[in-house]
Amino acid sequence: MSISNRQILDHVKRWQQASYVHSLTCGNESSHGDLVAEERDGKVILRCVDCDFVQEEIPSYLLKAKLVIIGEEL
Repeated sequence: MSISNRQILDHVKRWQQASYVHSLTCGNESSHGDLVAEERDGKVILRCVDCDFVQEEIPSYLLKAKLVIIGEEL
């Protein structure tokens, strides 16, 4: 089953909002803000808003996770 970029963006957003998992953080400096997902050239990437760090791969565990946020299951 293929997952759309919109679904990946939603997964990452929920992951970053979940208080019970470790946020995806900058690979250059862990004190930077959380990474944000964005679509670039037809692919979802993770970008640090505080520097030029870009992570091109979305962790597979994130896409497989079932997140529950405020009673809503993903």
